[in-house]
Amino acid sequence: MRRLAQLLAFLAALALALFCLQNTTPVGVRFLVWGREGVPLCLVVLAALGVGLMPWLLGRAWAGMRRLAGRRR
Repeated sequence: MRRLAQLLAFLAALALALFCLQNTTPVGVRFLVWGREGVPLCLVVLAALGVGLMPWLLGRAWAGMRRLAGRRR
């Protein structure tokens, strides 16, 4: 099962790398009062991916800390 997860992660990273190589078109980004022009589309997608992964990463860290705290008792 671990090998399958590693393979899927590798394929997803490969697909993301290919996407980044093909999508370097500058786009405008606006968020609330902040704005920037000429940001490569790839960076926008990577930033969105990073922001989207944050809750998952924090949840895994929280679960790991709870598991460690349970072992100490």
